[in-house]
Amino acid sequence: FWKADPNCAAGDVVQQGDNDYCKFTFADYSTIHPQLEQLGSLTSVRHDLNSDVSLKLRFGANRTLTEWEYAPAPDTFTIPAAVAATLGSDGGPLPGVDPANDVQVRYRLVERGNRESKIETTGFNGLVGLNGSIGDSWDWEVSHLQNRISRYDMGMSGYAVKSELNRLIESGSFNPFGAPGERGSLALAKHEPWELSVTKSKQYDAKLSGELFEMGGGYAAMAFGVVVRDEEFKDQSDNLSVQGLPFGSEG
Repeated sequence: FWKADPNCAAGDVVQQGDNDYCKFTFADYSTIHPQLEQLGSLTSVRHDLNSDVSLKLRFGANRTLTEWEYAPAPDTFTIPAAVAATLGSDGGPLPGVDPANDVQVRYRLVERGNRESKIETTGFNGLVGLNGSIGDSWDWEVSHLQNRISRYDMGMSGYAVKSELNRLIESGSFNPFGAPGERGSLALAKHEPWELSVTKSKQYDAKLSGELFEMGGGYAAMAFGVVVRDEEFKDQSDNLSVQGLPFGSEG
């Protein structure tokens, strides 16, 4: 069963059946608003090559920078019995814990501060096309469109590596059950995760429409076209994140 940290204030202890939890006021952090910067441009050109054919060009670019701030990371980890037996206030076992058993801990890394992330999204697109007419009743159009969108997600602060946290606890450099302000430093467990995703797409269009013959109620017409699309997606992350080693990722 779960038992609240001995340092948890009496008013913050929440009981659920046989379990005691130390309340975390998430609302104090969930109201933090993101910062947003956005820059974009669009250029469109149309030029008549002759009386029957026109050229059209369109180019666009945009960049968005978003900064988010989340509550300290939550996660669970296990402290070996031999180590847990020395984490009490007097250097002995923790209150109410069997020193012969490993201790599972649910913890928020308040010592690392809020998780701050920066997301940079950049997009480019370009279109080249021709359109024209054949005779008096047929129109045609061909075009080629390319898009590229990249998203770079960077963890700036507040993140840590779980294996390094365990090592600091085992070495005595950090005690999650120490008094607030006296638990030690987690600077050596610092981690700056990142993820880069890139999406590329190419599209080819061809259209033809026109009149076939005249009928009693008007002209019979026909239209057809073809679209060919190719997409590519690539995603990369730092090695520690790929291995699932960072401490917490949600909450």
